[in-house]
Amino acid sequence: MVVASVFAQGISQMGLHSSLSAESEGAVRKSLWWASLVAGLFGIFSVGIGLAAKTLVAKGVVAVAPEIAAKTAGTTILLQFLPPWLMAILVAGFLGAVLSTFAITCLSLAAIFTKDIYCNLHNPNASPATQTRVSRIVMVVAIVVAVASSASLPPIGEGAAWVMAWLCPIFWNVIFGLFWKRSRAAAGWTFAATWIVLVLWSFTPLPVDLGIGHLPTSYASLAVTLAVGIVLNLVLPGEPALFSKDARENQNVVGPELTVQGK
Repeated sequence: MVVASVFAQGISQMGLHSSLSAESEGAVRKSLWWASLVAGLFGIFSVGIGLAAKTLVAKGVVAVAPEIAAKTAGTTILLQFLPPWLMAILVAGFLGAVLSTFAITCLSLAAIFTKDIYCNLHNPNASPATQTRVSRIVMVVAIVVAVASSASLPPIGEGAAWVMAWLCPIFWNVIFGLFWKRSRAAAGWTFAATWIVLVLWSFTPLPVDLGIGHLPTSYASLAVTLAVGIVLNLVLPGEPALFSKDARENQNVVGPELTVQGK
């Protein structure tokens, strides 16, 4: 989870879309402070439930089958020790947290497809009504695919790491492009190689046959991303990194005049 989170949350499109919609950097900064406070309290409460459930199961106060204790002990103590109205609020809160993450994922996917693919490549003059219709279609397709693939995925903790593993090549190619080299070919082939490996890792017995099925998906994603990405950036041509001196000098020169941008 640490590997998956570090190389996913910082580049997550759903998080970036929320920040891009803010009116200023100050609004983003204030939102982060409030989000940290609320998420921290929510996390402390969740950990408290887990520790209480573990203790009660270990002492025999709550009877849960050992093979499903990790999944059901927390819910079991909520059912047994809390009044129904409070239990309903807590369950609604957990469900809301899951649905909000899924909702912003679908919204960001729909926005990317509608603006960057449909409008830019197919219909630049699309009306707002058309864009809304395309976005809704994309969200329905995303929901169907997510529900269909969820039956083959591991429990929630490993499932979260599985989802985040797909963003690892994006994170590292952004780092390459900012500080090392910008190569569209290297980035594209790195994405393709990593995602093909993740598909094989998730839906085929290939890792087990190779004797490495115990390795987490995020490890496989990180290894393939770095190996393929570094080698391809070394051998393929590209443009200077965005933060390099050469790139900054090229960006500041506009025609015969020298301009300073970003002020």
